[in-house]
Amino acid sequence: MYDAQLYTKQLSPSGRGYLNHRGLTDATIAKYEIGEARSYMNEKATLAGKPFRIKKSNKKNSYGFNPHHHPVFIERIMFPIRDEEGAVVGFSGRAYKEEVLKDYPKYMNSSDSITYNKSSTLFGLEHCVGKKIITVVEGQFCCCTINQTLGWDVVSTLSKLTEEHAKIIAKKDYKKAIVIGDNDNAGRLYNINSGLLLIKKGISVAIGIAPEGINDPSQNGGLKGYTYKPFFEYVLDFIKDFPVWKRLNYIHQNLEGYPWELADISIIKKYQWLPTEIKDTIMWKYVKIASVAIEGEEFGLSSLERRIMEKDPLLNWFLNERTYLVIDEEKEEQYFHNKTFTAEEELKFEFLMKLYADTTADIEKRYYI
Repeated sequence: MYDAQLYTKQLSPSGRGYLNHRGLTDATIAKYEIGEARSYMNEKATLAGKPFRIKKSNKKNSYGFNPHHHPVFIERIMFPIRDEEGAVVGFSGRAYKEEVLKDYPKYMNSSDSITYNKSSTLFGLEHCVGKKIITVVEGQFCCCTINQTLGWDVVSTLSKLTEEHAKIIAKKDYKKAIVIGDNDNAGRLYNINSGLLLIKKGISVAIGIAPEGINDPSQNGGLKGYTYKPFFEYVLDFIKDFPVWKRLNYIHQNLEGYPWELADISIIKKYQWLPTEIKDTIMWKYVKIASVAIEGEEFGLSSLERRIMEKDPLLNWFLNERTYLVIDEEKEEQYFHNKTFTAEEELKFEFLMKLYADTTADIEKRYYI
């Protein structure tokens, strides 16, 4: 384990100025215990009684290592990385001076060890307070600025999101997540890969889309101008300009295991090129739940179907309006006779009945006519 104070006490005026320039307030710097690794610290630092020897290189992707294979942090802004219990298990260092960036990578993280594994550690998790939605970003600056400005529960994966990360988030009982990658191709792939892993853990996912001119959330901590799309719609929009064969190939190769039954039936009409098996999965599931809502019989729904019911405001409203399970026709007739529906409720009722009829007819036409 490490002591974050090793670096926080060494934060220089230039280091603090850089952090302020990136939008972080002094309160946020203190909250995340952000510090700095100074060059003289490496000259004096020891590990197992042996001094660090810094090895320079002209290659951008070369690291300086000590004999025990621990990365040497030199003239870097230091972000302490904590485990689920809040103990410091490693550091992520960001070079900010040109003379360092010339010879060393922009980011360096602690090597994997007994206490630290990058694929199962989330930066910022200790500051998540159990809100209903968690926001997932790649970089620690993005994490800090969003939390600072909006007060959201935010974590940074520091690289790609892994299955272990998704397990941790699911274990914290988050049901919804917003994933916000950078506004480039790499960021879009980050959104898709992260979203798929989270959805497989039963978490509903929306993707944050940056406005024009914004590359990543750290440039806009308040996320002003960002729009949000459900995961499946984001993916389908992402590949909409591909040739049809390439779209289908992308779905089969990259979305294996995606629970398409969670998609809204309107997706079928909007994306006609979807594979038949995906269309059928969405339609049959919706027909079954619509039937349950219309019949007023809630028994027999699986946990997945209940989640779909909860996520669809129309179906959820209709089922909740039926205040008891209808057992005999006389009681049902009496209920509807005494019930006064508002104009909005009447429209909802008509829409649901029409949607149910249209969907059932569409499936019957495909298979039986």
